[in-house]
Amino acid sequence: MKFNEYILTSKSICNINLKERTKKLYMYLFNQYIVPYFLDFDMAKLDEAILQDFLIYLANKDLSTNTIKLIWRILKTIIKDNKLNISFDDIIIPKTHEKQVDAFTKIEQKQIEDKLNVDRSPKHIGIVLALYLGLRLGETLALKWEDIDFSGKVVNIRRTVYVDKNKLNYSTPKTKSSIRTIPLPFFLEVLLRKIKKKSNCEFVVSHKDKPIVPRTYQHFFKSLQNKARILKPKGFHSLRHSFATRAIECGIDIKSLADILGHKNPTVTLNRYAHSMMEYKKTIMNKIGRLYN
Repeated sequence: MKFNEYILTSKSICNINLKERTKKLYMYLFNQYIVPYFLDFDMAKLDEAILQDFLIYLANKDLSTNTIKLIWRILKTIIKDNKLNISFDDIIIPKTHEKQVDAFTKIEQKQIEDKLNVDRSPKHIGIVLALYLGLRLGETLALKWEDIDFSGKVVNIRRTVYVDKNKLNYSTPKTKSSIRTIPLPFFLEVLLRKIKKKSNCEFVVSHKDKPIVPRTYQHFFKSLQNKARILKPKGFHSLRHSFATRAIECGIDIKSLADILGHKNPTVTLNRYAHSMMEYKKTIMNKIGRLYN
């Protein structure tokens, strides 16, 4: 049986227990990487060596280790559901290098902040939230005023937003670690209090008292970078990377940073921001060196 016929018998990637957004991610990865590789393949010839070659193929696609693991999970589930006699014990998932994060320099960050009119615009405050709380785009645009505990001086991240069929959809974050509570810096508390007084929207980041579509906000951020004369504009996620980089420069410990960012494992944080850690280490070593007399 050819793979394109074989997959029709599997219901693995349409698991009813998955969130709709997760199903779509699985289907995308399935159609993007698994189907093209095995499309005309005779499934009777499938063995461990072929599966290992497939994982190496994925690694050469410059995919992250986590993405490769997810694709492998999908494929394994399909194989198990169809009761193929395949052993996975000796198959190794190749480790790929963590991609270099693209953070703003301190000068670029200052240029962006100079263009922000945060005390008057509920639209601009989203950029500050990402820069100083390390929020993802979906988390930023899904943040409601009820999520900000002014008395406790914390921000509760409880949902994210995504677009499906041209409609805004709000759901809990994909992982448990993404549901978190972040301390609220004093300067940001002051800014948010000012904006809340003028806001008629339940969402913190809004435009004309309405929530903002993620793609629209990405365009807005790119436009703002052009006005700030950023030579090489970056994506919104670079604000989150910039927060992490500044936090390390200020001496934060990796476990605390991982908790704030919503990473499941501090090792992920350490690997992703190793370059920033090296600069921090150099600073510390020079401070220690000054003790020499």
